[in-house]
Amino acid sequence: MKKNIFFLFFIFLLFNLFIKDIYFLIFSSIFSSFNILLLIKNIDKKKEKILNSLMEGILILDSNKKIKYFNAETIKIFGKLKKGFFLKDIKQKPSQIEDLIFLCQKKHSPIKIELSFQEKFLDIIAIPKKKETILIFKDKTLDHQGKDFIANASHELRTPITIIRGFAETLNDFPKLSKNKTKEIIKKIIKTSLELEDLIKNLLMLAKLDNLDPYNLEKNDIFDIIENIKKTFLNIYPNAQININISKNSLFIFSEKKLLELAIKNILENSIKYCSSSPNIFIKGEKIANKILLSIKDNGIGIDKKNLPFIFNKFFTLNKTNSKKHEGTGLGLSIVKNVIEKHKGIIKVYSEIDKGTTFEILLPAFKNEAPSL
Repeated sequence: MKKNIFFLFFIFLLFNLFIKDIYFLIFSSIFSSFNILLLIKNIDKKKEKILNSLMEGILILDSNKKIKYFNAETIKIFGKLKKGFFLKDIKQKPSQIEDLIFLCQKKHSPIKIELSFQEKFLDIIAIPKKKETILIFKDKTLDHQGKDFIANASHELRTPITIIRGFAETLNDFPKLSKNKTKEIIKKIIKTSLELEDLIKNLLMLAKLDNLDPYNLEKNDIFDIIENIKKTFLNIYPNAQININISKNSLFIFSEKKLLELAIKNILENSIKYCSSSPNIFIKGEKIANKILLSIKDNGIGIDKKNLPFIFNKFFTLNKTNSKKHEGTGLGLSIVKNVIEKHKGIIKVYSEIDKGTTFEILLPAFKNEAPSL
């Protein structure tokens, strides 16, 4: 009897701790879809406003797979759409959608799948109706990117920590090592510690960029920013040539000065590090309409065309034999891109092997009011 009571109590605990959470998740998913089904029934202007504010994309197709309705989020996922378009007219779509529609109509029940599509990760629910199919899309890209970022960050942090620990254990296990060997190990521990500190600073900087305060922006002269960077770099790299083709008091922007300085420093540092001869850098700025175009050109070793689409990705590093001594965290250019985009700008890169690299940055010119971030 006591055993039965204990078993029932165990089952009760199991339900409360785990099973009820699973049912809650299932119920939440069904409840969310049910709410959408209520909204798309007899859509009026009020309901359409609600549907366009949803985080889920909604696409309704008739029996011939002609589009009857779509909301704003669906356009974000698939691009330009029009009522009357057929599903086949949507150029940017996962090929699996056709199969999903077929299966849900055949089984007369909703079907949910997860898939990756053009660097996006989507949850798709297909719901069959008498003469139509309702597709609900949930963009899970940020969730996946967050998981990838944590996994990559953990891996990058683990490497220097393992190296430091290994050297420290060597010193501990072999106290009678020669002075020269001990100095060499200590030097490596310090070097790896500095690399670890640099990595942590960059990770914190990426976190800071997600919460950039527009009230920290102020009017800045591009010439002053670059001139200050030039002075700093020439002290560290006296053999570098940095040529500035910008007039003082000619180009002004709204920016957080320190962040913009950091972005330009990261580009210049790469230009100097990845140069097989004496670094020669040309920086040009000009105003085009209400924009400022900043160009940074170097005579470095260049970047292979196949790597150009990935250089702004977090933790992406180039595997080049002549750049092994300058291995970095793979976060520098990711920070650059984030800083520029937070200032409502865009950045492009052009490069040829053994001929050098050019970064072009387009930023909004100074106005009397700060841009909203």
